[in-house]
Amino acid sequence: MFKAYSLISKVAIFSIKKINNDSSLNILCIGRAIFDEEIEELSNNSSKLNYLVIPKIIFISIFQFHFHRKIFDHTNYHNDKNLDFEKIEYKKFLDNFLTILFKELNIDAMMSANYVYSWQQELASICLERKIPFVILHKEGMTSPSQYKNLVDTYTNGKFIGSRMLVYNDNIKNALIDANIKGITKTNIVTVGVPRFDKYSSIGSIGSSVVFFSFYMEDKLRHISLPETTKSELLQKSINFHLEIMKFAKQSQHLNVTIKTKGGKRYLDYVLNIAKSNRLENLHNLKIINTGTPYELIQDAFLVGGLNSSVLLEAILAKRQVFMPKFKNSLFEDYFINNEDLVNYVNSYEDLIKCINEFSTYEYLEERNDLFLKEFISTPDGMSSIRAENEIISVIKNKL
Repeated sequence: MFKAYSLISKVAIFSIKKINNDSSLNILCIGRAIFDEEIEELSNNSSKLNYLVIPKIIFISIFQFHFHRKIFDHTNYHNDKNLDFEKIEYKKFLDNFLTILFKELNIDAMMSANYVYSWQQELASICLERKIPFVILHKEGMTSPSQYKNLVDTYTNGKFIGSRMLVYNDNIKNALIDANIKGITKTNIVTVGVPRFDKYSSIGSIGSSVVFFSFYMEDKLRHISLPETTKSELLQKSINFHLEIMKFAKQSQHLNVTIKTKGGKRYLDYVLNIAKSNRLENLHNLKIINTGTPYELIQDAFLVGGLNSSVLLEAILAKRQVFMPKFKNSLFEDYFINNEDLVNYVNSYEDLIKCINEFSTYEYLEERNDLFLKEFISTPDGMSSIRAENEIISVIKNKL
């Protein structure tokens, strides 16, 4: 078995990306989409830590080797007695693996994007046993104002194993505290904002294109309690709204229009199938893509659309106009409840054309927008990275 630990540790070390800031402190981060952006921004805004990014597949593969015969959900990982043997064996393997890994890398702390992952539970436990701080920069912290409790209740595993949890806003912080999750206290959960949003404070002049960040309604409804008839209505409205964006592109040949989906193939296929079914896939000014960063697309745009997505918050930070479908009559609460003056609600391509025709009268209301953004990203001052890194360093120095 030792050879297995040794081999996997060598593979892990080879696969690690190191962001060297000439610091004496090293933090090992478990890489994944979005979280990697947070790490990059943390590094860009400070030189107090060296960030080492290890692919999450390393840990997931070890975990699946030990648990592949078991069927369970992450929400009951800590309460399922049928997993006891696998937990012990998995932890033994991890313990030996980490001995080699930590010796080679001189790690002062570890950091991950959430506290609920099943494959992470024993990993975090080993770190704490070794007095190595385990920090969570919680990436699941933005939703509609009334949905924070539902978000926490739906996804929690009932136990936080870690030294400090850093969150985006006070709403998710309070929801996590109120949920009485074992291990979470008022002193080990801290609001820092969204590090990857810091760069929007210097994004530059407004672009000339229109970008719509596609939404997959099944994902949006996962943690919201709605009648089945309402869910079916929203699923159809989603298809119809994507079609209206395509019709808008057809009617606005002078504008470049991009529909950006999530990275997975099913998300791209969802939009491509709508286009093909309506013979709109070959418009010269319409791109349907699943690549590129929100920052790059927003940078090139003057008008940004989406639905209850962080990209709308990013667009407001970048002082771009935003639009979204008018789904409120379907009991679907959007981000802009009680702040409707900050968004353009549209139902059709004609509404979008009207929005663009009125663009010259658009006025960015900084104070109003900042108050709105505070509910989602805390203080929109471009300093989230500094706050987050200061918390991490405090945890390392105090060995919390």
